[in-house]
Amino acid sequence: MTPLRTRLGLPLPDQVGKTLAYIAAFTLAPFVVAALGFWVSMIPILAIWFGAMPYLLLAGPGFALALRRWPPNPLTFALIAVTLNIGSPPIFALMLIALGHPPNWDALAPLWRFGFYLAPFWGAAFAILYRAVHRLLTAPA
Repeated sequence: MTPLRTRLGLPLPDQVGKTLAYIAAFTLAPFVVAALGFWVSMIPILAIWFGAMPYLLLAGPGFALALRRWPPNPLTFALIAVTLNIGSPPIFALMLIALGHPPNWDALAPLWRFGFYLAPFWGAAFAILYRAVHRLLTAPA
């Protein structure tokens, strides 16, 4: 498959390819994990619904900053995703306190637990998809 090109026939600039690869990988990673894991249980599918806010608010900036420092290695991004998931309950508890609502730890604990199991898969899927899409978009002709 030929890489995307500009109207003048030139290859895409590397930064454009990186941005498009980031958007595609970040969007598709949870759905790929759910598609590969739905036959075991419904948890990966439900995780998309319950894990969307932490994934968008924490993993979005976290993965973007990590890509500046490290190459998209699945193990590295799985560890980053687990680290971000470990930090999510205190962050969301502080957000709830700032909004004037006491945090309900009984409701947050099960969501955090399922996130702890699925976060490494989402991080690894992001790294694999990012590398593949970036290679596809910026490969020399």
